Amino acid sequence: IIPIMLMIGVLHQMITDGILAQKIIQLREYEGKSFEEIACDLGMQPAAVRMQLSRARKTIRECYRKYSYE
Repeated sequence: IIPIMLMIGVLHQMITDGILAQKIIQLREYEGKSFEEIACDLGMQPAAVRMQLSRARKTIRECYRKYSYE
């Protein structure tokens, strides 16, 4: 179980990093859409979606590491 303060920290970081990253994570991880479907939904290229998702996941990892060691 992830501590509540860790989740709050991660969510705060996601908000400050942008709504687009949140939307891409939601569409990919929770709704199971393909990169092509997400790109079509958001008016982006699939490569741009992959890059944004990669950056968002990196942010989540960094937040997790930061808050889990505090």
